[in-house]
Amino acid sequence: MWNRVARMERGANLFWTLVVLALAAAGAYYVFRAFSVEGQKPDCASLLEGCSQRCRTTTTDNDAAEACQSKCEENNKACVAQQADGK
Repeated sequence: MWNRVARMERGANLFWTLVVLALAAAGAYYVFRAFSVEGQKPDCASLLEGCSQRCRTTTTDNDAAEACQSKCEENNKACVAQQADGK
């Protein structure tokens, strides 16, 4: 009987150890993401790609899609100009 209780306690201890390790890993991941992404600005190419993808998924009318794409290209030109001025 005591063997059975000791075995159950070992299993419970192992379970809680794994829970604590999983929480620590998740916390470390979010801390890493906060520090690695915070100081970085997205580049103009990735902004253009994201804008173009939104145009393709949100507009079904051809004229509206072309207008959206041209707006994305204007924003990209402004982004490139702004980065050129900043460097």
